[in-house]
Amino acid sequence: MTINKNQIPVPSSLSPEQVNLAKAFVQERHTSGISVSDFLSKHGKSTKTWYEWQKDEVFDSYLKALGGTIVSDDEREAFQIVKKKIMQMATKQSASVKEVELFLSTFQYVVEAEKQDRMKELGIQPAHEKARNERTVEDRKAVLLQRLKG
Repeated sequence: MTINKNQIPVPSSLSPEQVNLAKAFVQERHTSGISVSDFLSKHGKSTKTWYEWQKDEVFDSYLKALGGTIVSDDEREAFQIVKKKIMQMATKQSASVKEVELFLSTFQYVVEAEKQDRMKELGIQPAHEKARNERTVEDRKAVLLQRLKG
């Protein structure tokens, strides 16, 4: 089940700049594998600011949710197949830690998408969605007006 990044609710506590950069980062990271520092240099943002944003649970949750939108059904299926093999290997003494670490680092974005799906199945609401639901009517109105202007 592939979700469009525009279907991810935008938390009201995030600025339009944070939202735009989060979407751009996820897209560029997936298409070109750009590093965080190269991405931030390209967009004129400091790494200090980016990592401060990532300390914010809402921003970090939103960024991870966006990352899950780029995972294709084929990638999820491949992940499931390899995940089963890794689970089988994990029960054998011949499985090396490096093999498992390589897989997890290569498919980190799929691992994160799987975590988000499991959280939703368990009824655990991601921080970016909680923040969206905690807004007052006036807050929602202000956000909508801001988006129309910008």
